[in-house]
Amino acid sequence: MGSLVKEDLSVCFDAIEDPRIERGKKFPIEEVLFLAIFGALLGIESWRGLCLLGNERLEFLRSFFPFTHGIPSHQTLGRVFSILKPQSFEKFFMAWSAKLNGSNSGRQIAFDGKALRGSFDTASAKKALHILNACSVDNGITLAQLEVDVKTNEITVLPEMLAALDIAGAMVSVDALNTQKNIAEKIIDAKAGYTLALKGNHKNLCATRRTFVSGNQPAG
Repeated sequence: MGSLVKEDLSVCFDAIEDPRIERGKKFPIEEVLFLAIFGALLGIESWRGLCLLGNERLEFLRSFFPFTHGIPSHQTLGRVFSILKPQSFEKFFMAWSAKLNGSNSGRQIAFDGKALRGSFDTASAKKALHILNACSVDNGITLAQLEVDVKTNEITVLPEMLAALDIAGAMVSVDALNTQKNIAEKIIDAKAGYTLALKGNHKNLCATRRTFVSGNQPAG
């Protein structure tokens, strides 16, 4: 089991660009990331907690990776993640999720945006963090997550996610905000199907839907 997980993860770790200089690579980046994933799955929320967990479960962790130098200190963990490029980690996350999920053909992928509760900073008047998720409905696996910048919206971020994921053969569902012609075209170009939500502000589409459902032909 450990060798299979290691093999799958090792392929995905290739997406990670290690920003450390050579003399700062005592702890391999794949071991640091694997430790962080392990801790996140167990609800660990601090570098100190992650360090403690790693030392407590070191033998178990070594069934996946060597951990020749043991577990990094909490200072080292914080330092590594402070210089790790978010885009690099996103690529790793998407590659790993794709491995876990397998082929998307015949499956439903739901794209949904949410503001993270508690991420609003009152002191600095910073708006809540808004995240766009892509989720495999059949497996309950998150395939990708991207932050929606305060200066933009989901309509501009969703095409990026569609381009990054292999959605061929899948049925893509989006909310009414993303019911846009260019998004539908990108889904079709990726050889996937779609279900788009409609609201009253999509007047022409709603009128076409009513005509189709009633079986009447539009005038003219």
